[in-house]
Amino acid sequence: MARVSGSWSTTVNKPASEVYAYLADPNKHGEWSPKAYHVEDLVGPIGEVGSSFTSVGWVPRDAAHRNKVTVTQAVPGQVIEFTSEDGGENFVNRFTLKADGAATVVTRSTDWPKPSGVAGVLWPVINTALVGPDINKGLGKLKANLESS
Repeated sequence: MARVSGSWSTTVNKPASEVYAYLADPNKHGEWSPKAYHVEDLVGPIGEVGSSFTSVGWVPRDAAHRNKVTVTQAVPGQVIEFTSEDGGENFVNRFTLKADGAATVVTRSTDWPKPSGVAGVLWPVINTALVGPDINKGLGKLKANLESS
């Protein structure tokens, strides 16, 4: 199946080690999610490859959508990657951290299956009008939460 990808960044005025610890803890994800979100059934050490949890959050037409999420890459202070399995497809969300003086540039990269049908045809519009702004909103909340702590 065809894939779609994207990349969004923000600079957080905190060291990479603090940013990584916050991102790696799925219990914190609801604090910076742009939509209602929480996790359940955490298995394994937080932030380690192979650990997993169930995410519960909003997607179109399902306000309490559930899927299994696994940490598929973890390099403390550098990268944390989460792969969600949903409908037999994998959705990859990678957070790459790069020191910038005392701050950290956080880049969120996505690699998802391209939607089928009309949503696939309209994906560039949907991504620009809905997905990107939500991801930027989440990154803004992430930045604000970290910088206020």
